[in-house]
Amino acid sequence: MTSARKEKPNWFRFYSEIPSTQKRFFIPETDGNHGSRALWAKFSDSEAYWQAVAEFLTDNFIAQPDN
Repeated sequence: MTSARKEKPNWFRFYSEIPSTQKRFFIPETDGNHGSRALWAKFSDSEAYWQAVAEFLTDNFIAQPDN
């Protein structure tokens, strides 16, 4: 889950109830943005949102080679 900083109280209770060990949330150090606007390049904090999304996808959906 991602959101603007001020939105966390609206969803954190629901997040806490998800029984997954792979769940994550990202709150930017800035005020952030609501919804897909958070990913728009015109906002200075969009790269931080993209990094959080990419890390989640890599950790959970991209096959890692067996060693």
